[in-house]
Amino acid sequence: MSTRRRKAITLLCVIVAGAAPACAPTSTTPAPTVDEIHAAPADTRVTLFPHVVLDSAAGTIEVDAHFCLRRGILEYAAVAEGGKTYESLLVLPCRPSHLQTALLLAGCEPGSVGPDARGDEPPTTAPAKRGTIIRLEIALGLPAEAVPIERFLIDRRTGRSPDPLRWVFTGSFFHRDQPDSPEYFIADVERSVIALWYDATALLNITRDVGNPYRGPVGLEVNTLMLPPPETPVRLRIIPVPAGPG
Repeated sequence: MSTRRRKAITLLCVIVAGAAPACAPTSTTPAPTVDEIHAAPADTRVTLFPHVVLDSAAGTIEVDAHFCLRRGILEYAAVAEGGKTYESLLVLPCRPSHLQTALLLAGCEPGSVGPDARGDEPPTTAPAKRGTIIRLEIALGLPAEAVPIERFLIDRRTGRSPDPLRWVFTGSFFHRDQPDSPEYFIADVERSVIALWYDATALLNITRDVGNPYRGPVGLEVNTLMLPPPETPVRLRIIPVPAGPG
């Protein structure tokens, strides 16, 4: 910016400030200079829906959350309020359809799980369609400190936190009960969001078979020792993983 233009903008700011009513309170904080204004980073975080924030620069999504199950086995990393909270690490107050819309706006491509992610209703008739791979973090406290979600999980086969996990954005779907009945987004009814054991109605499904915890000492459970106090502010951070070559 030229010196002349900077002086003109500064003069305009002074004139506008001087035009304030005489009864306006006097601020003790100096106004930022033009250079400071231009140096300030642009805010790239946008609240798309209640409890759902998209950071367009980072390409990530953050969702308000809270820990629900503080001990026991898990089939879900996250469900929406009213879902299967008795077997989920987190509860999200957002609508699943809002979160799916945010994922699509973030550029995520829906796909399907591969043969290594088996479940009660695995896809068997077609090869897996490549979709966006997701990793998850949990941001704790204010200011937030991001922690990999694996820290809050225990692999029941080893007694330790699992190796890094990945999910694929499978996306939920619309359904109608009768041919002439209205369609509805099934995840908004089932409330399944992020599954640890394949769930066709969930938005995200894990990409490998970690075992069904109801069928022996396998699967995942809550790492109780890592949980923060119940009142700790929590946000789930959804991070698309850049696709590798090929």
